[in-house]
Amino acid sequence: IAHLLLTRSALHAWFAHPALNPAYRREEDARLDYGSAAHDVLLEGGEKLAVLDFPDWRKKEAKAERDAARAAGKIPVLTHQAATIRAMAEAARAYLAAGELAGVMEGAHIEHAMFWTDGEIACKGRPDLITADRKLILDYKTTACAEPDAFLRAALANGYDVQGAFYQRGNAAT
Repeated sequence: IAHLLLTRSALHAWFAHPALNPAYRREEDARLDYGSAAHDVLLEGGEKLAVLDFPDWRKKEAKAERDAARAAGKIPVLTHQAATIRAMAEAARAYLAAGELAGVMEGAHIEHAMFWTDGEIACKGRPDLITADRKLILDYKTTACAEPDAFLRAALANGYDVQGAFYQRGNAAT
């Protein structure tokens, strides 16, 4: 929401906020499902994944099963996507295990909600991972292009810098 305030307008932020906008509806998009599914597999064991055996979402039956999975709180993905998503999570685990972040997930708080007030403003943050000692905050992101300059442009455009600062502020306040 802070990113929308900074880059768009107060009206855009209001429209995107589930507590302010009574007509708010979560955006549902296969692109978003892909990232959410990768996140779920890496950090939460893949319990929310609903793997559906269709080549795509074009047919009525595929759309109906996708919508039913969403209604049940699941993240719908196609069979061919599930293999890629699992490979992405395994690559991330291998990367973490091979470097200075080895063991970072052990005892960490996953999807830990933080609530605090900043002056009169009620704030909430929900980083992907905070280590048990609260010294490190990690957020898992998926991207279509990991080339460093392209990812940096996307990260700034999507407000990851604002998000990171916000999480640090929330961690210090809670």
